[in-house]
Amino acid sequence: MKDLFSEGSVEEAQIITAKEFLEEKGYLVSNDFEYVKNWLIGNGYKVLDPIVINKEINTGKKLYDYFYARLFSKYPERQYTIHKNEYADLRLINKFIEARMDGVNKENAIQECIAIIDIIFDHEEEFGFERDITIGVLGQASARWVTEKALFILNRLAEEVEEKRVDKLFVEIEEKGIDLERRSNKLEKILNNLEADIDGKGKKESESS
Repeated sequence: MKDLFSEGSVEEAQIITAKEFLEEKGYLVSNDFEYVKNWLIGNGYKVLDPIVINKEINTGKKLYDYFYARLFSKYPERQYTIHKNEYADLRLINKFIEARMDGVNKENAIQECIAIIDIIFDHEEEFGFERDITIGVLGQASARWVTEKALFILNRLAEEVEEKRVDKLFVEIEEKGIDLERRSNKLEKILNNLEADIDGKGKKESESS
């Protein structure tokens, strides 16, 4: 209970009291992200770090510009044939962002949208588009399958990266294991030599006596 002789502010005391109350009820309370992440992983949950590609792209307009930058970079000739409707395109972009905001904030949703756009252009052949790519592929109605396919590819690539990381870790462990075995053999050889020297000295001393 906070009184006139307690140290710290009233707010700090309230935070401590609330934390203790929640922990008594079985809740995990922490403002340390890494601690919470490790706790979740340790309890069998899968925790994915937020996708961060370009923090400067943080609005619908910038995401709109990014899409067309990728499109015209891959197909330069199309900048002379595509007639943009910025108002309609931005409405589509905003719905695209909203669809990714399930459980994440807008900033992280936009980053995921960037990743989806990159997948569409970098893995275009996997989609089997029958027509040229337009901003309509980001639509969440009849073109929603494009987003779902992109997310599938994104997850597949993430799993491949994780598998490579784990394989590399196992190789490193094995290499360290070999080094440890060599060190152990070397140490055993040194100890054997020392024992032989001690035995030799002991024999000489007994013969001289």
